[in-house]
Amino acid sequence: QEPSIPAAPTPEPPPSIPDLALSYLRPMNPDRASLLVFENPIFQYGLVFSENAPQMLQGLAAAMNTAGSNCALRIIGHTGPDPVPANTGYRDNHALGLARAEAVFEYLRVHGGVAPDRMSATSSGRDHPPCPMDDPKARLLNKTVTIELLPRI
Repeated sequence: QEPSIPAAPTPEPPPSIPDLALSYLRPMNPDRASLLVFENPIFQYGLVFSENAPQMLQGLAAAMNTAGSNCALRIIGHTGPDPVPANTGYRDNHALGLARAEAVFEYLRVHGGVAPDRMSATSSGRDHPPCPMDDPKARLLNKTVTIELLPRI
C-alpha cells in the first residue's frame, strides 16, 4: 500500500480592506478603490491645516479605530506644481509633501488615537497629483494628502 500524500493546506484569503464610508473621501480612480482623496484640501498652505481638516481627520481616525486592526494607512503627501519658496525651510516639493504626510500621521496618532504601527508617511511631492494641475481650482486640492488603505498582515 502506497503512503498517502497529505493535501496542501488551503491558503487563507487576503485580509479585506474595509469601506470607511466617509462622505469627504472618494476613490482617486475607479480601478484603485483603496487609494482615497479628500474632497477638500487638508492644508491651506505649508503645514497650516484647512478649516475643515481637523473634523475630516477625526472622522478618519474614528473610522480606522472602528475598522479593526487588519487595516493600515499609507499617508501620501502632495503639493502643487510651483517650486517651494526658499524661506519655507523645505528644500523642495517632495520634502514639503513628506512634512504634510507626517503632520497628518501625528494628528491621527495624537488626536485620533490611531496606533502608529498602523500608519506610514511618504511623499509624492508634485508628482502624481490627486487633481489636475491645469485647473486653478483643482490645483488648490493638491495641497493635501491621499490615503491608501492597506491590508495589515
